[in-house]
Amino acid sequence: MYTKDAVIKATLWAIAHAAISTFLLNYFSGTAGASSIWIPAGIGLGVLILYGYQYWPFIFIGATVGELGAGHEWLLAMKIAGGAVIGMIVAVALLRRFTKFDQQLETLKDYACLLLVSFIAALVSTLINTQFLAAAGLIPPEKFMAVFGKWMTGDFFGMAFLTPVLLVLNGAWYKSWTRLRLLCLSFSLFLAFILGQVIFLGWFKSYIDLTGRGYVYFFVVLLVSLYFGRQGAMLLFSIMVTQSIFGAYSGIGFFGPDLMTRPGPSPTWAYLASACSLGLAVSLTVSSFKRKNDDLSLAAEVLEKSEQRFREIVANTPILLATYDAKSRLTDYVNPHFTKVLGYVASDFAFPDAWWTIAYPDSEYRKSIQAEWNLRADESQKTGEPLTFLETQTTCKDGSIKLINWGSYFAADRMVIYGVDVTEQRRAEEVLQVTSAVYRAMGEEVLICDADGAILMVNDAFQMLTSFDSKDLLGKSFSGILVKRHRASSYSDIHTSLETMGRWEGQAWVSRKNDEAVLKFISIYSTFDEHGLPLQRVMLISEVTNQRKARELINQQANFDPLTGLPNRRLMLDRFDQLIKRAMRSKRSVAVIYMDLDNFKDINDSRGHDFGDQLLKGVATRLRSEVRETDTVARIGGDEFVILLGELERPEIADLIVREVSKNLAEPILINQQMVYVTGSMGISIYPTDGNDAKTLLLQADQAMYAAKAQGRNSFQYFTQSLQINASYRAGVIAELRKALEQKQFELHFQPIIHLETGAISHAEALIRWRKPNGELILPSAFIEIAEESGLIVEIGDWVLRESLAFLKSFELPPEFTLAINVSASQFNSNQHSAVSWLSLFEEYEIPPQSIVLEITERMMLNQSQRVIRKIAMLQEAGCKFSVDDFGTGYSSLASLKNFNFDFIKIDAEFIRPLKPDGQDAALVFAMISMAKGLGLSSVAEGVETQEQAEALAVMGCTYAQGYLYSKPLPADEFLRLL
Repeated sequence: MYTKDAVIKATLWAIAHAAISTFLLNYFSGTAGASSIWIPAGIGLGVLILYGYQYWPFIFIGATVGELGAGHEWLLAMKIAGGAVIGMIVAVALLRRFTKFDQQLETLKDYACLLLVSFIAALVSTLINTQFLAAAGLIPPEKFMAVFGKWMTGDFFGMAFLTPVLLVLNGAWYKSWTRLRLLCLSFSLFLAFILGQVIFLGWFKSYIDLTGRGYVYFFVVLLVSLYFGRQGAMLLFSIMVTQSIFGAYSGIGFFGPDLMTRPGPSPTWAYLASACSLGLAVSLTVSSFKRKNDDLSLAAEVLEKSEQRFREIVANTPILLATYDAKSRLTDYVNPHFTKVLGYVASDFAFPDAWWTIAYPDSEYRKSIQAEWNLRADESQKTGEPLTFLETQTTCKDGSIKLINWGSYFAADRMVIYGVDVTEQRRAEEVLQVTSAVYRAMGEEVLICDADGAILMVNDAFQMLTSFDSKDLLGKSFSGILVKRHRASSYSDIHTSLETMGRWEGQAWVSRKNDEAVLKFISIYSTFDEHGLPLQRVMLISEVTNQRKARELINQQANFDPLTGLPNRRLMLDRFDQLIKRAMRSKRSVAVIYMDLDNFKDINDSRGHDFGDQLLKGVATRLRSEVRETDTVARIGGDEFVILLGELERPEIADLIVREVSKNLAEPILINQQMVYVTGSMGISIYPTDGNDAKTLLLQADQAMYAAKAQGRNSFQYFTQSLQINASYRAGVIAELRKALEQKQFELHFQPIIHLETGAISHAEALIRWRKPNGELILPSAFIEIAEESGLIVEIGDWVLRESLAFLKSFELPPEFTLAINVSASQFNSNQHSAVSWLSLFEEYEIPPQSIVLEITERMMLNQSQRVIRKIAMLQEAGCKFSVDDFGTGYSSLASLKNFNFDFIKIDAEFIRPLKPDGQDAALVFAMISMAKGLGLSSVAEGVETQEQAEALAVMGCTYAQGYLYSKPLPADEFLRLL
């Protein structure tokens, strides 16, 4: 299987093979093309080792082209190339089949394997090719052995000494080197190159003649191999081979044209082979020593860490440990827990057998313990088993007595002694015996369970009450004896209360063996360990007296919502605090989900409060069924619910629960034979990521819930820091708005509305502005939304109406002049707003209601709240006119326009700005104007800025226009001057 990268590289090497072959055959070959330095053999073998057998055609083609370059005929060239490739394939096969050859050449063994197979491969290829050459008449019989030897020498040289260059330098080995190391190698190779030029090509011969001292180069090979390993050695060898051949070609350096040294009889191939072998031998030896040294260092480090770990384990084991030398009879080591429990250190036992007299000062008790210890120690030595535990009253260093269970075992000539402090265990057993006697003698029924509710003990009174025998009850779940009947549909709150608060009281039905049930008052209390985790649950069962009924009722009223039966805010916060404390100990997470039902006020207003109460009960039941028994669902007011998810191993678990709650809440709820659909907006915060106390986390979940509502409702949002910043900003704005109302920082500006046919100012719109003490003028877009959410819009709206009426009363205006003011949906939907009080303001200021146009948004038209509808009807009957503001941007319907009996529609500026006579927007505007005329309404175009827009609107039949073409909003005095 060929790969693109390998094909490219093999092709390049085949080209190099052909070029070098042609060069050597033309300039450095003797009879029949024999050469003692045959570099192409190394290239071919290297390619096959690196890329595999399948790349032999590339080498075959390169060898054939090289032979053709020397003047051989096609057939002979292909035969010689084939013989060479066969030898290389034999070499690769031998390496793969009979050796564990590493092509990276990391050991001397790898290099020895390469030398051996190179010799065999050279022998194979030479035997084949010399036969071809002899058959072609290119080798005289008398020179056959000479040609054979030279041919084999050249093939062996190439495969044994040039193949390592390809193998070692293959890959991106240089990437693991530091920049400094690469710079040092480059500088060293440059100096070696200069030296090579001096030796092999006779540079600077007039100053220093080293052409006869070629073996000086071996010193350089040695240094480079030592410092830069096999990569440095092979790079240097490549330079050396190239310089040697070109030096021989020039004939003026260390080698002559006959490839022999001058002076001396050594041939070039032997010289270069020695250099290569020296470089590889030194570098591989150094590398081998370094690897072994690294392995030893690693082993020593592992051993040291293992010893350190063992010491830490012994030091931190919560068992008393000591070692006793049998020869010297000295206690020479005690671990930290030994010292912590008893107070002694090893130096306290300075003389033989000191332990006995120190730990057991009473001589009679000491003799009995020693005798028993020696007896058990002898038995332990005989059997080879650890010494049987011996419990003793051991004296501590401070004089106190502890009960220690001692054991030991022998390790060579040392005794390892270990002990367990059972003082508290024995004390607890004594207390348990006393407690058991007390609870069995009690007249009331008593039952003890473990932390998971499995029954551990019952007293005789409980057995008499239920007729169950204790063996029938032990191990069973306590919840199994509670009967879910007589309106007790679920006891899940017991589990939740125990998990979060550790206690519970209330009435419950207890089952009896004859399938009957009795109503009892049950008090459950928990015992905890030092980490605050529950150990047992103790349950006292007694008669339901009037006093207990009253106590339960008070508890129910104080902690539970009377409508849904869910925990209220008080109990929820108490449980939340307990959950956080448990999560701190267990290193787990807690999630709080703050949920508000979407559009619940509309349901209440349209279908009545009784229907709304039934819906809240249905939602409560559904929420309770969607979470775990250990979780808390609370109603904290109105249509707001809180879900507490405790003991989360990972915060992501909350996401699954939230999605399931959201999905199932959207399913219809059957109320009074009607299917009702309800959704909720949820905000989630996580302990400890978002906060460490209940109030902070609840506030953050509330902020996230409002963000979910802002995104379109029926969704959920996790708390983020940006929400905190936004909430802080909004809280600051709300505080400033309150101050602005108190300090009268608001003012009204008036923008004229022009009658397009006459050009007269017949109306105006009152627009609120907020002028801060520093003189900055704030537009309503920066604060109205926050005012609506906070409820301040009601006070601001009342102020706007008063100021508008005062303006109309203070100045003599045309009789038909009307003033438009904006009204928001949340303003009319609030129970703090009163239409009656508005009508009284008209009487107070003696202004006819016909002088005021109330501009409402399309969203208010769709609001089916009876409160909103009644207010609009009341104001219309009094004479107030109404206008639909921002018409065309919402969801207006013809039915709404007809039902509400409006007087004006205001076409939004978005349709006016791009208005052109023949454009699509012109068609839309014309349709709105035509619709208004058909319904008997006047049309007002907002945002008119050019004369072209005004003319187009007049042609379409629009009644009024408003915009910067006529005037920007002006203070009262400037507006009057404009009039």
